[in-house]
Amino acid sequence: MDARWAAIPDLVEDGRLVLLDELEPAVDAFTSAATQWRWIADGWNAPRRIGLDYSGLRAAAEMTGIDITPEIFGWVRVMEAAAMQALAE
Repeated sequence: MDARWAAIPDLVEDGRLVLLDELEPAVDAFTSAATQWRWIADGWNAPRRIGLDYSGLRAAAEMTGIDITPEIFGWVRVMEAAAMQALAE
């Protein structure tokens, strides 16, 4: 586990990150859109991921029974930003 999480004891249990109940729909929405990343290829550079395709996210969420509220969408964007940062490392 990333050492950053170990500094927040309430979020770590038995060495695992605890998922807060209120974030479960947002995590479900994010994981339902796992194949909905947008990519660009510009010239000679390798293709790169630029973020989630939000219409694909909405479709995937609807097909799995998740209602994308503004709050859930906000949390999905937080996870998207964290994923983009982790993928860039």
